[in-house]
Amino acid sequence: TSIYSLIDTANKINKSDLNILYDYACKNINKVDYVVISDYNKGVCNKEFLRQIIKLSNKSNKTIYIDPKGADYTKYYGATCLTPNEKEAQEIVPFEINDESILKAAKWIRNEFNLNFSLITRGSKGMAFSIKGKEALIDVDEMIDVYDVSGAGDTVISVLSSFNQIGKDFEAAALIANQAGRFVVTKPGTYPIKFNDLDVEKDLFTN
Repeated sequence: TSIYSLIDTANKINKSDLNILYDYACKNINKVDYVVISDYNKGVCNKEFLRQIIKLSNKSNKTIYIDPKGADYTKYYGATCLTPNEKEAQEIVPFEINDESILKAAKWIRNEFNLNFSLITRGSKGMAFSIKGKEALIDVDEMIDVYDVSGAGDTVISVLSSFNQIGKDFEAAALIANQAGRFVVTKPGTYPIKFNDLDVEKDLFTN
């Protein structure tokens, strides 16, 4: 499975550069299986550009997974999936997020921005997710020693999207993504997760 990834890393980018990037996306959208967008809030993933990419992806029937950033989630409206952490979710949810309201927050995000799936990562507390008809927590079995959180969000969305695209539903994919995220934070720097690092059966790769 191939991934078309838009990584937002520029401090400033002008409209002509975004037009070039959008033209590239148009020419290549049918060569990929799904779209992953990692928004670092540096300039590329502005509202106008993301609206174009989401419209293009939906028109081409591509699932869109987004790791969001910032306080304006309207630019993600109509994507398939958002994966904010709890601190990021609190920036846009209009009520206090705590252990009692976390599932309500996941549902609010999914409904408010017309998503299929929303996943709030909670660090040592696991995750909370919402799909149509269900909200649930993904708890952790045991505490871990966190060494470096760098890359944890990217790990979660890459593993979530990968397993979802090989036929696992969002909940099953989120369980594996939770395991992956917990594993990489025990390593120094940005650790590239490997299949053998995960406690999953090889038959997960068959539909």
